[in-house]
Amino acid sequence: MNPDPDLPDRLADADDPELLVAWRLWCERGVVLPGYAAEIAELRRLKREWADEDEPLR
Repeated sequence: MNPDPDLPDRLADADDPELLVAWRLWCERGVVLPGYAAEIAELRRLKREWADEDEPLR
């Protein structure tokens, strides 16, 4: 898988409405649209990293 370095910007700028639909379908129903598997995997990885950063230090 080749991560898309512009993916966070594309999602934040909403200049790719199809990606937003694909992400929403994944979040709500667990469905991955054909052609968006790599983007969804990258978004899931980013989401995990962001969640890890928010965890309190022990």
